[in-house]
Amino acid sequence: MRKIVLVVIILFVAVTLLFLMPAKVAKGPTKNNHTNGNTVGAIHNMTIESSAFVDDGKIPSTYTCDGKNINPEILIAGVPEDAVSLVLIVYDPDVPKSIRADGIWTHWLVWNIPADTKKISEGEEPPGVVGENTGGEFGYQGPCPPSGEHRYFFKLYALDSRLNLSEEGTTKNDIEEEISNHIIAQSELVGRYSR
Repeated sequence: MRKIVLVVIILFVAVTLLFLMPAKVAKGPTKNNHTNGNTVGAIHNMTIESSAFVDDGKIPSTYTCDGKNINPEILIAGVPEDAVSLVLIVYDPDVPKSIRADGIWTHWLVWNIPADTKKISEGEEPPGVVGENTGGEFGYQGPCPPSGEHRYFFKLYALDSRLNLSEEGTTKNDIEEEISNHIIAQSELVGRYSR
């Protein structure tokens, strides 16, 4: 009987303590709350989509080196009201090291895109500064994997400023370093392609 009473008392104390302990509330990102220079961006719900393919879906050959090699239509929504400019970086992180030591091929670099841009039309460069891709061209270069299926990341960043970068010679790494303390929202779209 004493054991039963003791067990009941222990359970009662344990349950009471659980209710009296303050709950830990997970804090979401706040406006301009940078972590290592990057904002989580979920509070803004900024999105980047394409009418040509779904996220993690196959990119149609029209938008690759096997087709017209033009950019797909890009749709942008949820850009924060205080954004000054947008940056778009498209890259392939699955390049064999024998081709690129860093394993990354940059397909499209565009910065200082007006923050009110809602759409980048198929086959058209958006307003802004168009940088040089890894192929040495200015503009969009479509997927052209040497073998197997590769992933293509379309990364969109909303910034609290414009960038003062030269279009010639500016790399993906240069842009990422320059924007690191200016990101207020970000989103990505991933497409896949194999030949």
